[in-house]
Amino acid sequence: MLVLDLVQNVALLLSLTVAYDFFLSRKNLSSRYSAPLAGVIFGAVTVVGMLTPVNFAPGIIFDGRSIVLTVGAYVAGPLAGFIAALVAVSFRLYLGGTGTLTGLVVIAESTLLGSLVFFWRKKSSRWEGTTRIWLLGLVVHVIMLAAQLLFLPGRAGTAVLRDMGLTVLIFYPLAFLLIIRIFLANRERFTTQLSLEESESRYRGLFENT
Repeated sequence: MLVLDLVQNVALLLSLTVAYDFFLSRKNLSSRYSAPLAGVIFGAVTVVGMLTPVNFAPGIIFDGRSIVLTVGAYVAGPLAGFIAALVAVSFRLYLGGTGTLTGLVVIAESTLLGSLVFFWRKKSSRWEGTTRIWLLGLVVHVIMLAAQLLFLPGRAGTAVLRDMGLTVLIFYPLAFLLIIRIFLANRERFTTQLSLEESESRYRGLFENT
């Protein structure tokens, strides 16, 4: 039951994230406003995830915020990632519980790794390849599970690894990969569309001036 609830939570966040991409690709937003807006939206999506989490134990919740925050920083950059993380941190502190510190560590490492790879992929398109995207998702969630062992009290971390570890390591990186591939495909399609519109505009201008 825990696994099914977790899959449903991540599926909801995936749908919201893809809906954001669909919305943003159709808006003529300047770069000055696009990153802050992206940060607010990704932050809001993480809040939705924390409102419908898997309750593993009192104060210990699982949701898809690690995926959403890594995606946000990867596609929209450090500013968007920081804003989204700030929203997520505020709400996780509001929820409280024994898993709060662990949750904050996961928020920080997801945003940091996503931001780091954002810069790497600007230098090399290899970081847009399927294998490296999947590896990023895997590393984020290995660290996430390690945080459960390090920061949860008593034997709670061991119980998390026993009951949730395999699902997290298999499902979360694949969900992350799927979302990123959708983002990159939409970006390529949008860029192609803009190029075609610019070419048509230049051709029309030449035709009208002859």
